[in-house]
Amino acid sequence: MFYEKKIDGHIEISFTSNLNDLSFKESIVSIISSARVRPHELPWYNKHNTILHHDPENLPADLCDIANSIGHEFFNNKFGWTINKLSPGNTVLEHTDMFDGLREKYPEFKKFIRYILMLEDRTPGQYIEVNNQPIINWKIGDYIIIRGTDIINGIDHDWHMATNGGTKPLYIMAISGPKLS
Repeated sequence: MFYEKKIDGHIEISFTSNLNDLSFKESIVSIISSARVRPHELPWYNKHNTILHHDPENLPADLCDIANSIGHEFFNNKFGWTINKLSPGNTVLEHTDMFDGLREKYPEFKKFIRYILMLEDRTPGQYIEVNNQPIINWKIGDYIIIRGTDIINGIDHDWHMATNGGTKPLYIMAISGPKLS
């Protein structure tokens, strides 16, 4: 039986910045962090399974305000975030998140989660999957929660992936922090 994963929640967001005007750089952080190898050691790595990300330092204020609001509310000011762009024809392979940077910054916490906030309505060909459940009907402001790998116990994590077989980029905001409750 085919079951679509339910969206975990919705936040009313609005911004005037044009996402297409942001400058992005290539990243394979999610693939490397789950595979624990160097890029040249990944036989499947190529330009079609990378994401593009934008560091928060140079983002327009309206997008920063959204991330900071969510980070303050859900993570008590202990968070990190980025905006990711998945270009048409690209796929982020199935993986789990290790949150290495946050583990170094906040060593007192053992479990981390990520809010994946949709910055635009879904367009045809865009697809996200979490624990073998597809997500295909999102709207701007919808979010899903990804549980990170618990490196102490090796449990409590979500396998996830995304692909863009459409004609428009897929933009998401990833806000990550310690699981506080």
